[in-house]
Order: sequence, then structure tokens, then C-alpha cells
Amino acid sequence: MVGVMVAGTREPSPQGAALARRVGYALARRGITLITGGAPGVDVEALRGAIEAGGRILLVLPYMPPPFRYVQELLSKAERRNGCYYVGNATVFVKAAIRRVPRDIRIAFAARTKVAVDEADAVVVVEAKTPTEGRGWGTYLAVRHAITRGKPVYVFEPLVDDERVKKAFEILRGLGARPVRSVDEVLSRYTSSRR
Repeated sequence: MVGVMVAGTREPSPQGAALARRVGYALARRGITLITGGAPGVDVEALRGAIEAGGRILLVLPYMPPPFRYVQELLSKAERRNGCYYVGNATVFVKAAIRRVPRDIRIAFAARTKVAVDEADAVVVVEAKTPTEGRGWGTYLAVRHAITRGKPVYVFEPLVDDERVKKAFEILRGLGARPVRSVDEVLSRYTSSRR
């Protein structure tokens, strides 16, 4: 399965949310599986784009049942056959990082991020923000894990004049993420890295 993980903040700007949806849509239209953790924000917007395009999605959850409302609603309305969920023309494969809810759910969320990266050929960060106490570390974990695995990581240049977004972009670049400006640039770099 050829797949790209899309990651980013749970609180994207309107521009970041729209971009995430375009990335999910474009990946699906190219036959590239979208890999996402299904969290609110960038993950869900990319998921919506891939569903709209009728693509393949690997939804890596921290545990089952899904902790995110949108994902719960999506799966409850989907047709289930052969271990997959069908939403319109889209196919959603679901994988739980661990079998049940642990005492410390941070363990499950970190496991989910690592499993999603391990399943992906590349990681695309649509929009990130600098972390606040106890929140916002998932994108950084994904980037670090992907870099240590030798996988390409792309980060979109900031679309908004927000200091947390700008600082996150610089941090991610410092970790080894390659800056990109457009969905076409991501697709071009990704396909050339696969040759």
C-alpha cells in the first residue's frame, strides 16, 4: 500500500483546514492512500478530502472504540464489509494502535502516531503550532519518528501570520522537514522520491 500520512494541529486556521482537505483530495485522486490519526483539525479535514475524492484511507486510531466524535459518526454510518468501511466511493481501513484504553491515554496516542508513520511512505505536515503544556506534541513526534526511519517529511510554509505557526514551521524544518508551497509540489516531490 502506497501511503502518505497527513499531520498537523487540531486547531488549524481556516486556510490550514482548507489546505488539509485539498491535500487529502489530491492524494486520493492520485491513488495514494491517506494515512491519518483521525484527530480533529488537520487529520479530519484531510480525511474529508480523501472521502470526497473516493480514495483509500488508513485510519490509525489510538484504540477502539474511536475517541473522536467525527470518526465515531463516520464509522457508524459507513457500510462495513470484509473488515473495511465504505463511505460513498471511499474505502476506510481501520487499525487500532493498542487493543484497549490504557490508564495513561498518552501512551495510546504516542503509539498511534508511531504506527501511522510506520505505515506511511512519507509524512506531510499541513499546519502545525508550537506545543502548549500537555498538547500539540503529536506532529513533532510524527516528524521525529519519520526522520529516524529515513522517510521524507514535507511541511507547508505558513499560510497565516501567526507566530505559533511560523515558529512551528521553523522547528520542523530544523528537525529535517522539507518546506513546500503547494499540493502539486508535495505530489511531485513524493512521486520522485518513490523512483
